[in-house]
Amino acid sequence: MWLVREPRNRPQDGSARLSGSRHGSRVVQPVILALDSSGASCSVALRHNGAIVDCLRRELAHGHAAVLPPMIRSVLDGIACEQLRAIAVVVGPGSFTGIRIAIAAARGLALALELPLVGTSGFDAIGLRAGRLPARAGTRDVIAIDSRRAEPFVEVRDETGTVVEAGQAVEVDAFWRGFATRHGSGATVRLWGDGSGRMSAASAGTRILAVDANGPSAAEASAVAEEKLQTGALPDPRSVRPLYLRAPL
Repeated sequence: MWLVREPRNRPQDGSARLSGSRHGSRVVQPVILALDSSGASCSVALRHNGAIVDCLRRELAHGHAAVLPPMIRSVLDGIACEQLRAIAVVVGPGSFTGIRIAIAAARGLALALELPLVGTSGFDAIGLRAGRLPARAGTRDVIAIDSRRAEPFVEVRDETGTVVEAGQAVEVDAFWRGFATRHGSGATVRLWGDGSGRMSAASAGTRILAVDANGPSAAEASAVAEEKLQTGALPDPRSVRPLYLRAPL
């Protein structure tokens, strides 16, 4: 296991106190704490005023429950509870146990602090990353999340970011065999996510423009949450549920 910290300009107690109400019609400049343990890493991020101000990430296959609480404490060190405006969490798909751990921690914090809890899928988190890279007409972003089985979780989006194939567990060879029929023989592909290696290995005959093999992250979840909060949505923590694309074992 290894730990990465990406320190940024952390808000200080005086300067980071924000206007706006936690439960009002609009949240102004939210400070968002985001969590992710849906895959082979565990990450915690703090977002303020459109930027990541602190982020911790640890690569690990197991043991998320042991490492997530101290990571949260570390990121929140020096941050007053009243500075937080929302909690965000990646709800899946991915590791069943990891998803439950992050949601439980996020829900507990949100309920204790009376904050909204914003759940985001790993597809939306990675899709935000994909959307920052301009795509030509006919491009398909294939977002593949490692399922720890032979069938990764896959969602397909077009060049505008619109979902054209909803997320599901796929048999990789079958997915590529019918790809040209579903999307046109001239379609080009950008692969995203920690399941992209498995997808790339079986993609003979498909034009792959780029591969980004990183899974979802708390930093990306915080950005998705910020967009949702700006619409005035303040979801109840009890409404956030895991996204399982197949039944847990």
